[in-house]
Amino acid sequence: MFTVENLSASYNGKKVFGDISFSLKQNSITALCGMNGSGKSTLLSLMSGIVHPSLRICGGIFLDGKNILLQKPKDTAKKISYLVQDENPAWNVTVEKVVDCGRFAHRKWYELTSPGDRKIIDGAMELLSISELRDRPVSTLSGGEYQRTRIARSFAQETDYIFLDEPLASVDITHQRNLLDILRDLCRKGKTVCISIHDINLASQFSDQMILMRNDRSGIFHGPSEEMMSNDFLRPTYGKDFQIFTHPVTGKKQIW
Repeated sequence: MFTVENLSASYNGKKVFGDISFSLKQNSITALCGMNGSGKSTLLSLMSGIVHPSLRICGGIFLDGKNILLQKPKDTAKKISYLVQDENPAWNVTVEKVVDCGRFAHRKWYELTSPGDRKIIDGAMELLSISELRDRPVSTLSGGEYQRTRIARSFAQETDYIFLDEPLASVDITHQRNLLDILRDLCRKGKTVCISIHDINLASQFSDQMILMRNDRSGIFHGPSEEMMSNDFLRPTYGKDFQIFTHPVTGKKQIW
């Protein structure tokens, strides 16, 4: 059970968000949506147990009753994988080496990659269709290829909770659809997923729940995606009303 309780955050006295409480529905996809600067990345990083030194917070984030903000990072990394929004590689290593980093939480610093690790790494690269890139230095990759490499690293971490900050950025529409299908399949296999996403129409198509960050930073709206696709919730989130219609194929609500 993953819960956020009365969470507030501020940078240098400036409020990021306030009084946030929710629980993630198990074995489901939750879409985290809101305007630029509404605090999505800050919330997602806190949910992963990462607190920026200049951030001041109140409240707690609990996984199976334990406050992850008080745990050792490696203990949290065994349960939660987190993809940051932007990342520049420190070394020009191969794709395979990047994905292998996902196994670090499960072994001691001096241990080499085991046959079991290798199988997991190969499986993650196959899922993201980057097996043929395994020996390529990351400096030679396109933006989309590097993004898929980073996501494969998150999958190789083999955690029950997968938190991804804008995983669809730089990814073409074919691989976007493939990734969302993969996430749906992982949920059926027992994973719980939370992703931040700007395309709320796509979020409506694939997510079970939505978290909408209020534009006035006073909190969130949280509930089934079908219910959140209403101007009662979208207006305080995005500052305007939308035309809402039903997708002719999926039957899901969409906006314009």
